[in-house]
Amino acid sequence: IWLDNVNVISYKDSILLAQNEGLIVNGAPGTDEGSDLWMDNVLSQGCKVGFHVAGGFGGYYFHTVIAFGNDTNFLIDNGRVARRNREGFFSRHCVSDMCKAYGIRVNDPLISNSYIQMDANIGSAGVVSPASPGVGLYIQSFPNGRVHVNSAEIFNCISDGVRIDDASVTMQISPTTYI
Repeated sequence: IWLDNVNVISYKDSILLAQNEGLIVNGAPGTDEGSDLWMDNVLSQGCKVGFHVAGGFGGYYFHTVIAFGNDTNFLIDNGRVARRNREGFFSRHCVSDMCKAYGIRVNDPLISNSYIQMDANIGSAGVVSPASPGVGLYIQSFPNGRVHVNSAEIFNCISDGVRIDDASVTMQISPTTYI
């Protein structure tokens, strides 16, 4: 499913099985108006990328969403539109489990001063073979971004539970998050 150049959309009650990407959402190449995706009761399984926020989009809300057994369960980048993404929300009912490479990967060098609320449970990164690198939450590039982690657990990752390669990121991890 590719939601191209959308604004204010609800997507629910679905199972996504694909060889490449389960669901892609992006805004328009010439504006920052793309916003507000509410996702509820959706499962992605066996995809290269389960859920992809692919540029020029903000206000994505993953509520009761399960990404299971994908190469990368959630990807936030500029892969379709060379514009910054904005705020993202992963609820405590959101699950990233049994990915091969990354549970949640953020690689958005165009962003500046944005926010991700991470309440999702993240588990078993890299335990499905062939598996590499096996990182639960990976903040690769998110310039001056703020990430608040309040997940119940980030567990059973063969590499890092949380990895941050961008020194400009401010991350707060709740003392009740089990890593």
